[in-house]
Amino acid sequence: MSEVIRTLFRHSDLVATMTWRTFQERYKGSLGGPVWAVCSPLLMITVYTIVFSVFLKIRFGQKDTPLQFAMYLLCGMLPWIALSESLSGGVVVIKNNANLVKRVLFPIEILPLNLVLANVMQQTIGSVFLLPLLFLEAGRLHWTLLFFPLFLSLQILLIVGLSWILSSLSVYVPDTAQVVNVLLPLWMLCTPIFYPEALIPPNFVFLLRINPMAGLIKLYRETMIHGRIPGLATWLWGGIPCLVFFFLGYIVFTRLKKGFADVL
Repeated sequence: MSEVIRTLFRHSDLVATMTWRTFQERYKGSLGGPVWAVCSPLLMITVYTIVFSVFLKIRFGQKDTPLQFAMYLLCGMLPWIALSESLSGGVVVIKNNANLVKRVLFPIEILPLNLVLANVMQQTIGSVFLLPLLFLEAGRLHWTLLFFPLFLSLQILLIVGLSWILSSLSVYVPDTAQVVNVLLPLWMLCTPIFYPEALIPPNFVFLLRINPMAGLIKLYRETMIHGRIPGLATWLWGGIPCLVFFFLGYIVFTRLKKGFADVL
């Protein structure tokens, strides 16, 4: 653990610079610029709300309103977009930066990290627009919103760990990117983003319990929408996998990175 912390903090300035550059380059050349960081997810949320809430009549809570569905959807969809874009881009980030990998002194561990942080920045911007919906629904904002930075940190640990694993495997297994692009939609459908957990058949509940994103999304919804402090089981469900994948990813990456330059 101390090795991970030392490595990341030693290059914190470089991480911040590369993260901001990655975020800017995403919208470079477009007329809207960073405005698309807000408009894109909100437009997607609006379409999904109309389809699933108005047309398909799916409900999360007791109130039969599209507003409530939109709140639940935002709490689930924004973290998922950050994860999906980070993994789909992170799986090829080492190959795309082969010139940096071959530099002896460059800390290649931060290549997946800055991509993850750029996507989390977009998630944070989108989450700000969730606040008016929460206020309209409850008439106030719950103090449990203060847990948001903690859950966001756990999410970053999870995504960075997975990105380290996938990016390092992709160097040696060329088809890793194709496999990830197939599995991500399946993972999304197995995560209660568009539907409540109650709709999952009992025989398939185990898929929910081994899904780290399901636990994280539940933490977000409990604190942001319901204003409740999650129970111990929810904390463990949402938190432990994030720590496990982070340290597992760092171990895998440090073991495999020794051969990156030779393979690339």
